[in-house]
Amino acid sequence: MKKPILSTLKVTATSSIIGAFIGIWMAIFFNASFSSKVFIPSTPSWTAQFPSITLAFIVSVCLWMLMGAVSGTSSYLIYNENPLELGLTQSTALHFIVTLSSAIIIGTAAGWIEWDARQLGGFIIIFAVVYLIIWIISFIIRRQQVRELNGHLRKSRNS
Repeated sequence: MKKPILSTLKVTATSSIIGAFIGIWMAIFFNASFSSKVFIPSTPSWTAQFPSITLAFIVSVCLWMLMGAVSGTSSYLIYNENPLELGLTQSTALHFIVTLSSAIIIGTAAGWIEWDARQLGGFIIIFAVVYLIIWIISFIIRRQQVRELNGHLRKSRNS
């Protein structure tokens, strides 16, 4: 296999795990917010479609992993490979559209949203806030990495 394919597979696997982690913590947050006495991985009506909460949880984790894989892989391809040679703003807008579109599809499958304006609007707002938080964290990490690399370059030039 070529190195870019292996890199993409590694990013996809890592992003899947991160997606599951984020999904689990969001489910915990929403359960706590609604003072739920029993943990359910999604909406009560969606969870009720399964013979057990355990199976609903497993399917939810798979959907969260899929969301992580789509987000991470598209991020890697858009920002690192950049076949369209887009600038940062255009790349971010494209990534947001790709991940939002997939989140709406996965969110519909997972019972997070229904096709009405109120729920869809609320979902888009929540998604945008989570996206912004993750983008800011990623930006801070990358900025720190650039500063460290620049520091190493300055030291090597001065030596």
